[in-house]
Amino acid sequence: YDQVEMRTLVRGDMMKVERTGVENEELLLLVSGTVAIEAEGKTLGTMNRFDMAGDHAILFGDEPVTLIPEGHTKVLVLSAGLLNNVFGSDFRRLLLRKRALELLADHPVSKSLSNEQHEAMADVCELRILAPGEQLEAGIRFAACLHGEVEVQAT
Repeated sequence: YDQVEMRTLVRGDMMKVERTGVENEELLLLVSGTVAIEAEGKTLGTMNRFDMAGDHAILFGDEPVTLIPEGHTKVLVLSAGLLNNVFGSDFRRLLLRKRALELLADHPVSKSLSNEQHEAMADVCELRILAPGEQLEAGIRFAACLHGEVEVQAT
């Protein structure tokens, strides 16, 4: 099946994750092992079992990152085409929700809340991706930037 692949990586291997076009987008799920995430020669963090990579590239067109295994590692590679077929138009919304939940879990104001409370917060939020220059309508009481930069202007 050409839309799912299990890749085995060992120490010394490197795997580049980048957005190369909608038809080539991939979501990677770390099945076993640990990998370092690097970009432009800097370590950004570590991926552990069941962490995903490629979601930022699919959502935001991020710059490429390199995954460097710290030992024997297995990565399940799923094509965005397959995920679109399974989840339909909800695919990108689900990735955006995952990102929002990650940020809620790490934010100083909400990190003491339970996962269930984070889920409840995400359930009542409207998640959307804004194009450069796009403005939010008046009357919004709370907005959070999940990625990128936002200019705030007083009205």
